[in-house]
Amino acid sequence: MPRERAPDAARKRLEGAHRLWHQALESYADADAFVTNVNALITGLRTVTWVLQASFKHAAGFEAWYGRKQQEMRADAVLRWAHDARTEIEKVGDLDLNSTARVSVMASWDLPPVNEFEVPPLEPPHVIAMHIAARSIPAQLRDTGVLLVERRWVAASLPNRELLDACAYVYAAVARIVRDAEQQFGPGRKARAIDPAPECMEAGPQARSAILHLASGKFLSLGVRYEEHKESDDEEAEARYGEMLRSIPKSGDTFAGRVKWLHEAARGMFLRDGGHITVAFLIREGQRVATMQIDAEDQQEKYILLNDLGRRAASSGADEVIITAESWMASLLPESDLDTAIRPAQRKDRGEAVLTQALTRDGQTATLVSPVIRSGERIELGDVAEASDARPLNLMPTWRAWHGDDTPAPWDRATL
Repeated sequence: MPRERAPDAARKRLEGAHRLWHQALESYADADAFVTNVNALITGLRTVTWVLQASFKHAAGFEAWYGRKQQEMRADAVLRWAHDARTEIEKVGDLDLNSTARVSVMASWDLPPVNEFEVPPLEPPHVIAMHIAARSIPAQLRDTGVLLVERRWVAASLPNRELLDACAYVYAAVARIVRDAEQQFGPGRKARAIDPAPECMEAGPQARSAILHLASGKFLSLGVRYEEHKESDDEEAEARYGEMLRSIPKSGDTFAGRVKWLHEAARGMFLRDGGHITVAFLIREGQRVATMQIDAEDQQEKYILLNDLGRRAASSGADEVIITAESWMASLLPESDLDTAIRPAQRKDRGEAVLTQALTRDGQTATLVSPVIRSGERIELGDVAEASDARPLNLMPTWRAWHGDDTPAPWDRATL
């Protein structure tokens, strides 16, 4: 008789896949070693769900539960690719890979111009960036933009995704299934929670990329401070803001309700502290899964940090992102107006506000604004207004991380 698998067998396979992912990253500049490691990684990821089924097949309700998960996996293009790639590796041969560099200049929230070309695996991204920066870059881009150079291994069967990013996406999806299975069907003991999007994997793109601040000529190494939402967060908030937070009426377990409640909380924190940092909340199925603090020194850094936010939203499985911040605001202008391309912070008609912007994976948006009224040292907030004509352009990187570069955003061009 076949022996039963231990309840943590899938977890151990997942840990093995995690190690293989790092081995592939460490061998990025060695074509032969990279192919060997990525083949093992893709095959290893596929075996996690096999072991999971063997571990819990006799648990009441598991077969029906896992059947639903299988349907969800089949509906996901990247997970289907991983399934087919494993078959190709084992039955046909190595994947058809290209070593490329993707180069872009970010100077707005619009999709940046991108050029991708083949490079030798040993060519470091910082060297590529310096070669490109030495060439002719338009003055307006040099003053306001950042140059991104990302070294990429790309499979011909998945041309729009970097290979290790795709594997990290598959890892996160499989890790969530293992975590949920352990919670629902595992033994009575409380297992250590699995992190489906470990920080080390999020740092992978930085390890193979160079980010050049064109105005200063300095390379940036940026990331957001990310933490899984935990009980101690609630305890700290209770200690500092408890009475204020409890006074805010609940607005319902809906997207609009969560946006409204978080905006009211931001108002209270602003009045108590005299300011408000920029904080992003990642939400999945109505539950907060992460809080991210975004601290950018200038607009160029903000582009990079919000790109990181988009990657994290996609890898964590979040289906809502809500940002609260103290921000400059300016009225929406006709596209014919010469000031329409000027950021609010640089506009003469700018105003200060507590701002909440939100976006769901299926394209719902919300923007709530509370104007800041200063009179000497006295600070007040005006009434909450819903900016129905505003668009969360700084969440455009999140939309692209969820849906790819070719899917139009659910809003027209606008300026906040």
